Amino acid sequence: MRGLLSSSIPFDCENMPIRRSFASDLYDPNGTHRATFDLAPLTLPGQRAAILGQIVIELVMNVHRHAFNGRTGGTVAIDLKADGAEALLVIADDGPGLGAPDAGRKHFGFTIVKGLAKGLNGAFAYANGSGLVARVRFPLDG
Repeated sequence: MRGLLSSSIPFDCENMPIRRSFASDLYDPNGTHRATFDLAPLTLPGQRAAILGQIVIELVMNVHRHAFNGRTGGTVAIDLKADGAEALLVIADDGPGLGAPDAGRKHFGFTIVKGLAKGLNGAFAYANGSGLVARVRFPLDG
């Protein structure tokens, strides 16, 4: 395992496990939701690629738990862009966003993502848009 985490791993559409398994029983047992992917081909050291993968999985699981809960249909967009020496991951859904009752409660998933983003020397932010938009910005060189 140590060898994998110390090597460089391409982080792109073909290597992203969540893309290959998005329609699986775990994420979408009824096959009613849609995901779009726009991922820049990045190569990250193994440990950083693993952290980024954990962030994506946690945020997409939150989409399924909250934005898609009780509804048929729904779209989540997963975008990863390189911008100079930084990368920006954006995960946006077309759900209801955070309503007033949600705004005051502790969001455990967001706490997890914030900690993982720190592991990339990055920052996590979210906002209501046409649904919820989550952003993780991090330096490519770590």
